[in-house]
Amino acid sequence: MNNYYDTFIKPAYLYYFNKFSNAVNITNPAKRKYAEQFNISDYESLSLRVKLTTEEHNIRYIWKTSDNIDDDLLYPIINELIRKHTEMIIEYLKKNHVIVHSYSLPSTLDMGRLIGKNGTNIKYLQICIANRCKCFRFPYIKLDTFDNKLHIYFKHYYDFKMEVLDSIINEYLTDFT
Repeated sequence: MNNYYDTFIKPAYLYYFNKFSNAVNITNPAKRKYAEQFNISDYESLSLRVKLTTEEHNIRYIWKTSDNIDDDLLYPIINELIRKHTEMIIEYLKKNHVIVHSYSLPSTLDMGRLIGKNGTNIKYLQICIANRCKCFRFPYIKLDTFDNKLHIYFKHYYDFKMEVLDSIINEYLTDFT
């Protein structure tokens, strides 16, 4: 059966949510706690899978179980673990001052040209942003082809005006439209 838990966190942060293992932080502890609570000797025989997706402009955890797990009994266990997992990631984002800026791209834009051969155009955009925004590190750039969005991830706080970043993106996009 499918169950879900909405985090109400923007999908742009999915990149950082995927950096932390669902199996280590959610699946295995949930199976262990369920087995302990209901006297099941072999918790590894329990079938539970957790994955992340974006739904309705939020990050959503979806988990599937088999017949040997009662979802109503698992629900409070897994909700608590997902809440702790989400808090851990939010703490990581705050501690490292992670900022994500997202830009909507026109649907007529050719993504292949935007990326360039072996990602050369994206690397060029990273260098432009790092130089003009005076970044200590190159930002991470991800193209979401499903939603036609460009996500730019800054790790550590950078003091620049959004107008500078907007002008860089506008200049970059005018080369491809």
